[in-house]
Amino acid sequence: MLRNGVIVSYVPNLRLPLWSSSEEAKNMIVIGLPYADVLKISEEEFQFITAYIDLEKGTDYLYKEYGISLVFVTRGKQGCFYRIKDFTGSKEGIKVAAVVTTGAGDDFSWWSSLQDS
Repeated sequence: MLRNGVIVSYVPNLRLPLWSSSEEAKNMIVIGLPYADVLKISEEEFQFITAYIDLEKGTDYLYKEYGISLVFVTRGKQGCFYRIKDFTGSKEGIKVAAVVTTGAGDDFSWWSSLQDS
């Protein structure tokens, strides 16, 4: 939904202890979905937001319901599942020796772009 010439990426980063209830958290996260062109969520966040376990069906729902044309579902050691409109695929994880994991999700898109170079 490119608006005003910019691409909007959305990383909800669910932290349930910060909310008064899981329902409030979900309601607030869902408010941002219609504005996102790119969505990066973990598998747990994916299930929380969509109530789907099946990545194909759930990302199809996100694309059709909210118009999110690019969805990344990170899956830890299993890598990543992605949807670009009607095209889906997955990328295996890369084994690394983690030193500090704080902010690791923020580096996801940067690292992925290097792997395809």
